[in-house]
Amino acid sequence: QSVAGDAAFYEGRAEALPFADGAFELVTCAQAFHWFDPGAAFGEIARVLRRGGALALFWKHESAGDTFPACAAALVSEISGRDEPFNVSRTKTDRFDEFWSEHRVFRDHELWRLPLELSFTVDSFVGYHSSREIARFHLGDRRAEFLTRLQNNVAELAPGGAFVVKAMQYLYLARRR
Repeated sequence: QSVAGDAAFYEGRAEALPFADGAFELVTCAQAFHWFDPGAAFGEIARVLRRGGALALFWKHESAGDTFPACAAALVSEISGRDEPFNVSRTKTDRFDEFWSEHRVFRDHELWRLPLELSFTVDSFVGYHSSREIARFHLGDRRAEFLTRLQNNVAELAPGGAFVVKAMQYLYLARRR
C-alpha cells in the first residue's frame, strides 16, 4: 500500500484482490478487463462488493472507418501479414451476457453507449498505439517499424499535427445481489 494525499494505492491481481469481503460500494475497471481471467475476476469483484454495490466496466473503441485508426489497422495487417481485423479482441456489446446468465451474483445489468471524440496529436496517437496489445504482442520485433511508419503516415494525413478520432465509449453496469 502507498498513500498520496487522501488516496491509498494497492497492488494486486484482479483474480485475487487484497481486500476484505464487502469492502466497497463501487468497483470500476477501464480499458483493462481483457487482461484478466473473467470468471475469477468477476468472482473477486463480487466478493469485495457490498450487497447492492455497483460494478462499472469501461471500454472505448474508435468508430469503424475513421481515417486514422484505419491507417493504423492497414499498417498492422501489412506488417504482420494477418488478415484479421485490427481490433481482434474488440469488446462486443454482448461480451458479458454469458457471465450474467451463469453467475447470478449481479443484477440490473445495463449497457450504455456514449459517443465521444478523442483529440490527438501525431505523437500522442503514435504513443497510444505503442501501448496497445496488438503492437506489443502481435508485431513482435517489427513493432518499431510499425511505430515509425505510423508516425510518418499519420503526419501526412494530419499536416497540422492535430486531429480528432470519433469513438464509442461502452459502459457496462451491474449491481451485486
